[in-house]
Amino acid sequence: YCTKHLKKKYITVLRNPVDRVFSYYHLSLNDKNQPYHYLATKSIFHFLKYCPEAQNIYCKYLSSDIEKDINSDLYELAQKNLKNFDTIIKFDNFENDVKKFIEKFNVANIEIPHINKSNNKRKISNEELKAIEFYNFYDIKLVNQFKA
Repeated sequence: YCTKHLKKKYITVLRNPVDRVFSYYHLSLNDKNQPYHYLATKSIFHFLKYCPEAQNIYCKYLSSDIEKDINSDLYELAQKNLKNFDTIIKFDNFENDVKKFIEKFNVANIEIPHINKSNNKRKISNEELKAIEFYNFYDIKLVNQFKA
């Protein structure tokens, strides 16, 4: 059986970067087994400054260079690479987008559990919002451009 002629299908899930980072901060803060728990216990600002997962991670992954700080060139590469995805699932519409994916690719009906769901109901402060936006400028730009 030869697989070299099969076209690869790429999928990803995009979430509002502010919501993703705030959620990840709370997950890290409340779970001692999380790798960045020690950063989260200091403050959200300390977490943002030193946690690489809280800094433009979509652009880092999509540009295939997770070690570098994102600049306009890497942002453009991430934007270009995002266009190569066959399916982009929006986290805010996760259930419906997964159903469409299952239908589109004729995948057996699967159940996807929501793990690590936060019970955090705390609202983000303006200072926290500004800090998250600062460290995720390019991710926010990427997601907003995708939505447009």
